[in-house]
Amino acid sequence: MTLDLKGRTETRPVHSYDSVRRRGLLGKLLLLVATIRTRGLLNRTLRPYRRGKSPPIPPYLRQDLGLPPEPPRANYW
Repeated sequence: MTLDLKGRTETRPVHSYDSVRRRGLLGKLLLLVATIRTRGLLNRTLRPYRRGKSPPIPPYLRQDLGLPPEPPRANYW
């Protein structure tokens, strides 16, 4: 089987440079918006979890767990 290219015509329509340029700028703009949104989502996903400080253990649980009693708090004033 052979491919006959003698009678082949160009199937793509010829566009002016301006229409290709505008389409290219629109594509770049859409890519920029998609990149910014993607980076924002990724930053929110990878944001470190704020752990904070755990609440104090009540005295009755400290005793049940065999922990020593909590030392008295010092006044800073």
